[in-house]
Amino acid sequence: MIEAFEFVDQDRTFTCTVEEARTPGNEAWWWFRVSTDDRQRYAPFRASARDTQKSVRARIVAYYDDLLVRRAAPPTPYWRRGPGQGGQPAAAAAPAVEVPVEVPVPVAKGVAAKGVAAKGAVAKGVAAKAKARPAK
Repeated sequence: MIEAFEFVDQDRTFTCTVEEARTPGNEAWWWFRVSTDDRQRYAPFRASARDTQKSVRARIVAYYDDLLVRRAAPPTPYWRRGPGQGGQPAAAAAPAVEVPVEVPVPVAKGVAAKGVAAKGAVAKGVAAKAKARPAK
């Protein structure tokens, strides 16, 4: 594994070190600081035995440049309105309620299958339930 190193990219000095995590498992992570950012240091990815200065440098610069782009972007609102409101595109219309489809069960002539009511009784029961429901 390579040791700590520094490099300059676009007038920014990056100081990179490998440190073990303080949590159980003790995995090593690449940490870096940037001369133009006094906010904090960053640990964007795990260290590997195959890391080289060139590969670590490319990954760190890509990570930091992406971070700067995300910081410059307008913030995502914490509270969002429903689809189609607040600048969000409306979602494709979906059916509000799925209606179950009843499949007829073949029954011997004159005999109702166990748990299945006679044809007329089922239709009358459905109609009675529909009339009993209050309108919304």
